[in-house]
Amino acid sequence: MSSQHHFLIISGLYGLVTPTEFIQLYECPLEDLPEYQQHWQNNDELSKILINYIEENQISNILDFSAQYVYTYLINWKIIENIPDLAIFHAHNVHHISDEALKYLGKSVGDKFLSMNDSDFREIVNSYQYKDTILSKDILPPDEWPIEELRKIELLIRKGESRWFEYKASLTGREFDNLNDRENPIQFTFEKFRVMKAVVSFLNTDGGELLIGIRDEDKAIIGIEEDLNQYENEEDKEDYYRLIFEEMITIFIGKIFADKISSQIIHLQNKPLLLISVKKSKIPAYILRNDKGKERRQFYVRQNNSMRKLDENEQLQWITEHEQVSI
Repeated sequence: MSSQHHFLIISGLYGLVTPTEFIQLYECPLEDLPEYQQHWQNNDELSKILINYIEENQISNILDFSAQYVYTYLINWKIIENIPDLAIFHAHNVHHISDEALKYLGKSVGDKFLSMNDSDFREIVNSYQYKDTILSKDILPPDEWPIEELRKIELLIRKGESRWFEYKASLTGREFDNLNDRENPIQFTFEKFRVMKAVVSFLNTDGGELLIGIRDEDKAIIGIEEDLNQYENEEDKEDYYRLIFEEMITIFIGKIFADKISSQIIHLQNKPLLLISVKKSKIPAYILRNDKGKERRQFYVRQNNSMRKLDENEQLQWITEHEQVSI
C-alpha cells in the first residue's frame, strides 16, 4: 500500500488481518456469536497479537475505527494504554452509530486522516474533529452524540448512581433457590432485599433502571457469573435466573406490579449482567419484608442517587402529592 499508515481489520474468524492478506469469504456477525467473542478475549488473545504488532512496527499512534461495541471491546484497551509513548484515539460520528457509522468513518479516513502524519496526531490534546467525525481519547462519544445502547449503559455506570439508575453486585446472594419447591422457592438474602428495595423506590418515584453485576465500591463490571453458576444444572441458567427474579417480584412486592418491571441479560465487556427496567406505578408499592426477612411493609422512594424510607405520615403525603391510588 502507498500509505505510510498501517491498517488492521478485526475479523471474527481470523483475528487481526491486514488488507492484503488472503482470507476465505465467510459471514460471522460477532454480535450473534458470543463464543467467538470469548475465543478472542480469553487471556486477552487479540490484544496480545495487537501489542506484538505495535512493538514490531514501532507504532506510536493508534486510531480505532471499530465503531460497533462488540468489536471495540474485543481489544482490552486498558493493557494497550500501558504501552509507553503510545497515543490511542477512538473515532465517533456525530450522526451515526454502530455499523451504520462505518462508511462515514471510512470516508473521513480517505478525506483527512490518511494525509495526517505522526506529528499531527501528537499535537492532539484530547480530541480532534473533522466534519462529522471526532477522534477522541475517550472510548465513549461526547455528550449529546448518538450512542449504542451498550455504550449508553457503560456511560451510566461511569457517571454513577442517580435518581433513575442504580447498580448492585448480586441479585441472589449465596443462598440456593429452587423454583420447584412450592413451599419455599426463594430463600431470603440481604442481596435480594437490597435489589427489591431499589425496585420499590423506582416504582414509587419516576421509574428507572437497576443493573446487577456492578461492584458498589469502584463501579467495576464483575458480571453475574457467580450467581448464575448456582444453577448450572438447569437447561438454561440465564432463563432460570430471570424466572427467579420474577418470583422475587411476587414474594417481595406483589404480582400486581409485574407488568411494570422487566428484565434482560445483557453482555458488557464480555460479562453477563442483569438489566432491570422499572416503570413508574400509579399504585403505591411496598417491600413486604425487612432487612431481616421478617414480614413488614415498608415504603421507599428515590431521593437523588439514594433511597429513603418514609414513615406513615410521609407516605400519605407522598401518595397524595404524586397522585398514587391505593387499592
